[in-house]
Amino acid sequence: INMEAKKQFSKIGFLLIIFTILANGIQIVSALIAKNIPVVANNNDLFMLVAMLPYFIISYPVIFFLFKKIPLQISGEPKKMTFGSLLVAFFMTYALTYVCNFIGTFLLSIVEDIKGAPVENVLATLLNEISPFTALLLVVILAPICEELLFRKAIIDRTAKYGEGISILFSGFLFGLFHGNFSQFAYAMFLGMFFGFIYIRTKNIMYPIILHFLTCFMGALVPMLVMNNTTYMEYEGKLAKLMESPDYTDAAATALAMEYASDVVLVSSYIIVMFAMIIIGVILFIVKRKKFVLEAGETPIEPGQRFKTACLNPGVIAFVVFWIVM
Repeated sequence: INMEAKKQFSKIGFLLIIFTILANGIQIVSALIAKNIPVVANNNDLFMLVAMLPYFIISYPVIFFLFKKIPLQISGEPKKMTFGSLLVAFFMTYALTYVCNFIGTFLLSIVEDIKGAPVENVLATLLNEISPFTALLLVVILAPICEELLFRKAIIDRTAKYGEGISILFSGFLFGLFHGNFSQFAYAMFLGMFFGFIYIRTKNIMYPIILHFLTCFMGALVPMLVMNNTTYMEYEGKLAKLMESPDYTDAAATALAMEYASDVVLVSSYIIVMFAMIIIGVILFIVKRKKFVLEAGETPIEPGQRFKTACLNPGVIAFVVFWIVM
């Protein structure tokens, strides 16, 4: 086992534990302060801003400072992506998000069966409680910037010399765990790996940030805007009641659909476009699969020793156990 590499991965694990404790502590303190300010406590948007902004403003600068103690191990000049390449990457990202979300839903169902109770989808709950502007700031802008700088740039810059594959897998796995819930674990992990590949190929963190931004915008904000600005959910509720009613007929269902025609058409069109984008992304993955070539790195870890080196060390074990418990 490469002990230098093992220590490097362990240091990263311990730093992420420090970051996690600090971040959670800041969120708890901020939330307690917000709850004791009546004008903030009674407004979901103000509450989320007061509770979450210190998390981004304080905890991320602290962890970036601490990461500076670990020497950089990546070299090479930044490369530019053409608009066409970035567009292809976006379609692939979009498809990966939804395909892996199905995996996440499956994992979630297993956990629910074990617990014997439903598990809350944290992101969905959050988006239902805040305005699109607050979601844009916290979920679409601040989270992608901070997370990419930490989980792609800071981590990959310090592990790529041991092999691009292990560096990307390490970054993606820790990123998936960091989301702290099964509903997001699978797609966060695989997206993190894909963003890691983009970063390692371009040496430019702006591209993963842009792709992460677009993913959150299209996957979280756009559906939120569509549902908040239509009466489609009202239509769904009435249709469900009608189908359970003895008065149900095809004519009654058609009449109800015609009553909400514009919103039904809008949501249906959105769903069709969404599936078209997923199909395009899957096709692009198949066509471009030979492009996913990874280099060994300057000081590669021997095959058979990679998992032991990157994961079976005190720092990473502590981080993994913490998030599994969470």
